[in-house]
Amino acid sequence: MDIATGKSEWHEQETSAFHVRWDLAGDTLFANIGAKICRWNPATGVLRVIGEIGAMPANGLDLSPGGEAIAATERGKNPYLWRLESGAAPSRLPLPDSFGLGPGYAIRYSPRGDLIATGTLTTLFLCDAQTGEVRHSFEVGHVTDLAWHPGGNRIAVTADAVITILTETPAGWQSGWLAGHTEAVTALDWSPDGCRLASGSGDQTARIWDVESQHCTLVLAAHSAYLHCVRWSPDGQILATAGADGNVHLWDARKGFARKEAPLP
Repeated sequence: MDIATGKSEWHEQETSAFHVRWDLAGDTLFANIGAKICRWNPATGVLRVIGEIGAMPANGLDLSPGGEAIAATERGKNPYLWRLESGAAPSRLPLPDSFGLGPGYAIRYSPRGDLIATGTLTTLFLCDAQTGEVRHSFEVGHVTDLAWHPGGNRIAVTADAVITILTETPAGWQSGWLAGHTEAVTALDWSPDGCRLASGSGDQTARIWDVESQHCTLVLAAHSAYLHCVRWSPDGQILATAGADGNVHLWDARKGFARKEAPLP
């Protein structure tokens, strides 16, 4: 999309685009279009398919912090891992078995780049980003979204209406829970300072949590359908929420009032 004109310069018809990720330089965009993983340079217009994962759509995508690898999920299959510069065929993460893998939307590199988190209908797996081997697994329920803390030592995971917080300590990974939503949690995002967590839910609300106290500080209610996404502004002052009602709301993240509403075209 040209930022000045708002015109889209690349679109793919008859398939779904689930996720996009910029590279570190900000001049190349990676996207999963149907079952294809594509790399696009908006300046030159060059679009290249770098891989195809099978018959089912690639419905989850993340780029490693160093930009050297891509992890992607396929519905009902073990996630794929690409080494972009090696030219080698993608490999699958060796999760214990494919039973219960489900939709496979959520996959994220840790900010430190050493782990890949991905979930199934029952379990969150933390895999070694180099070898793909499972380092840790947690029975948390059906994982619908996950978000790494900016420090890389904590991860928030959605399972139904409860948010599980896993924290790495010298004694191992410790669990905590945030409960308050009345429908399944569909979206998560950590504040830039890592002190607060935002969540969106099928109950048509977003919530802001003080994770240390496990207390919900704000309930943000303006949508008339479930929420797709919650995202913090870089300064942590504003929270953006996007819902299935076709609206985007901007909220004062300290006081909780809606600052602006932008109906989608």
